[in-house]
Amino acid sequence: TFEQQLKEVESVRDETAKLLKQREAQVTELETEMQKLKDAAESKVSEVREQIFHKAREVQELNACVRETQSKLDAAALAEGSLQKELTEIREELKLKSADAEQATVLGERAREAETKLAEVEQLCGQLTEEKTNLST
Repeated sequence: TFEQQLKEVESVRDETAKLLKQREAQVTELETEMQKLKDAAESKVSEVREQIFHKAREVQELNACVRETQSKLDAAALAEGSLQKELTEIREELKLKSADAEQATVLGERAREAETKLAEVEQLCGQLTEEKTNLST
């Protein structure tokens, strides 16, 4: 009776010790798995941060290109206005001095040069506008 109760207690103790070891092994396994998941998550976070950094740098570079193109476009627009004014003045001079054939020939040449320059500037403005549009998209 007492001996039997003692054997039962020892049996329960042994079974409890066995279950405790199993639980400890499971806890260790879960802790290992959690650490692996944590390491993987930290690695992914670092990777995403790196991608964000590179994208931010690309955006800064594109913004710089847009500003540079806008500056060129503004300068070309000013040049176009100046050339338009010069062309208008030349045309007025041509009207006033049409009696003088030699003078008219010289002024006509200047007008053609100004028109050629104006056409070049207009083409450049178109290219810069297209470049700005491409950079904005």
